[in-house]
Amino acid sequence: MVQSPDHACQWDSAVVPPSPARLSDYRMLAGGQFQIRIDAEPGLNLRIDISPSLLDWIELISMPSVSGPYSFVETNALLDPKRFYRVTTESGF
Repeated sequence: MVQSPDHACQWDSAVVPPSPARLSDYRMLAGGQFQIRIDAEPGLNLRIDISPSLLDWIELISMPSVSGPYSFVETNALLDPKRFYRVTTESGF
């Protein structure tokens, strides 16, 4: 809590962490491509990771968030018969 020097006012402040990004839609496209839609607040760094087992993760791509939903198309989706995706965020910009 912070109080003014004359004690007439006081206020609280809090740091709110950025909300995580969400994989909101996904679909297979023609030619074996996989499309992922990501919803995230602008100003975050987004990273999409892939894993064959949910144990070991490999960074697929990192990028800054844009306003509104972002669509990413994975052109090599058929290289692995089983592939998991996750999106993580970091404060940035």
